[in-house]
Amino acid sequence: MYRPLINRGSKLVYLMIASLAISIVIRYMIYIAADAGRNFYKLYLFNTLPKMYFGKTIKIANFYLSPLFQVVVPITVFLVFLLQLLLVKTKLGKAMRAVANNPQLAAISGIDINKITMFTWFISGGLTGLAGALWANYVWATPTIGQRTLLSIFAASIIGGLTSFSGTIIGGYILSFAENLLLSFLNQWFNISLSYKPMISFIIVVIVLLVNPKGIASINFRKIILFVSKKR
Repeated sequence: MYRPLINRGSKLVYLMIASLAISIVIRYMIYIAADAGRNFYKLYLFNTLPKMYFGKTIKIANFYLSPLFQVVVPITVFLVFLLQLLLVKTKLGKAMRAVANNPQLAAISGIDINKITMFTWFISGGLTGLAGALWANYVWATPTIGQRTLLSIFAASIIGGLTSFSGTIIGGYILSFAENLLLSFLNQWFNISLSYKPMISFIIVVIVLLVNPKGIASINFRKIILFVSKKR
């Protein structure tokens, strides 16, 4: 499905929409298979998921670190460092960046676009699977667990810039603080329900698209710093 879109020169946004459509089809196919197995063959394949054990809670001063937090943070830091190292220091990473930036020029330069694309999908799929396994141990796992987090993921990508790795990380932190701190403030002072958390992501996406569609990645911080220093 992706190959005809890529051959037609479709933009990243259209590929993302196609990916979402495929995910919906696959999810409902799993629904049908699970229902058929339960109703006709009495097979309860997706009834329960195994719970992972990560150890005990650690107390540091007045802070408590949950077992899951102790595992997720080191894994995340390690994978971010490894991925940044791959993208910046290796030939494969530079080829991935070249294909993402200008596929036609990358092909002329001798880069095998098909292999690079397959490897990129392999990395993204593996990281998504690992994140999903850890996330399912943090929240109540349901078939729609991905849908609930999709808006936040998309918002973080829009804030940071769809083509910027470091910008997406920064966008994730900005969105996280905005969702939790802002919603806690609104709940405490205006009695707004915590269930409106997805609304904050949606509002942020709309604001960023209206003000700066390219996100943080398009901001030249050097010029801003120089401009401020000259004003002083």
